[in-house]
Amino acid sequence: MYYLLYDQCVLEPKHKRFASHLETHLTDYGIPYKTGRIDLLKNLDELLNIAHRNKAHTVVAVGFDNHIARVASAVTKRGDFTLGVAPLDKKSTIGAFLGIPSQQEKIYETLSARKIETVDMGNINNGHFFLMSLETQTIHRIILGVESSYHITPLPGSQCVGVYNFQYHHPRAHPTCHPQDGFLNIIIVPTKENHLPLQKTKPLEWEKETVIPVRSVSFLSIDNEPVELVADKTQVFQTPLSVSVAPKALPVIVGKGRKF
Repeated sequence: MYYLLYDQCVLEPKHKRFASHLETHLTDYGIPYKTGRIDLLKNLDELLNIAHRNKAHTVVAVGFDNHIARVASAVTKRGDFTLGVAPLDKKSTIGAFLGIPSQQEKIYETLSARKIETVDMGNINNGHFFLMSLETQTIHRIILGVESSYHITPLPGSQCVGVYNFQYHHPRAHPTCHPQDGFLNIIIVPTKENHLPLQKTKPLEWEKETVIPVRSVSFLSIDNEPVELVADKTQVFQTPLSVSVAPKALPVIVGKGRKF
């Protein structure tokens, strides 16, 4: 059984049709399902308990990337579901990572085909999980502790630093940054020199980044004041943080265009 877990935004008229077509498609394919929606009366944990009581084997997160990321973390923490995703955003980063097509009909077909891969997850402070990345642009105040062995302080010219399960910025440039290899990757990206006088921000120089495979890393601030990091481009955390890889932690439905 599938449990379709809707975000609140699915109530909006422009998204109701998507949900209706998804349910119709599952019915046509003979796939049993039930639905739940996060609201003021039911939170995510309660809805997953309902899915478990209904003997659902797959939870489908229907919504935007912030909703999908929260559901992915909660499903990983429980360990008793396969994750499916139905992105409402045609430019969903998580959807592209998993190879979920942007066309609605193709999304329904991918969920019905149920091709499953088991992926590693990043684990923040032994309790919150991310699919792709944890990154910050507050470089000048960050210290990274690498597997309790040594520390790294990014150079002042760096603009982006993070730990990646999948490097979504330029995935083809980092085939070793793979969500099934049992490692995370620290990536520190320098910036190009500005040649235009009115250019306020420096572009990242992806050809010259530093990549360090790790199983664990900590993020600390130089001045002990909190530094913000963003998981999966959606959820904000603050230092100090400990991050480790959770190998083969999440079975997830993927499409033919998956990026790994």
